Amino acid sequence: MAERERKRELKVMLNDREMELLEERCRENKESKAHIIRELIVFGFNYYVDYDRLHEVTKELNAIGNNINQIARRVNATGSVYKDDVEDIRKEMNEIWRSLRSTLSGQVFKKQ
Repeated sequence: MAERERKRELKVMLNDREMELLEERCRENKESKAHIIRELIVFGFNYYVDYDRLHEVTKELNAIGNNINQIARRVNATGSVYKDDVEDIRKEMNEIWRSLRSTLSGQVFKKQ
């Protein structure tokens, strides 16, 4: 059996509110108390990644990409670019930027 990397034990006394906060972070991060505490010691913070929102944005971006591909196929088939096609692409690109701004504004990564 391999020898433990961490050999030092730490006992910490917390009040009820501090314990609630630690347990909440554990639930959100799906990590152990020891992991959360080690991150706080080493990095001074820990991040919770909201994968549900990330998956949601990925689905939105895939749908937008599919719409743009359909427009490109139509343009290639007809050999003409129509004003409506260009406007549709512009709208889809705006939607991509809206999704990315929303994601990066703190909905995916929450500093704790």
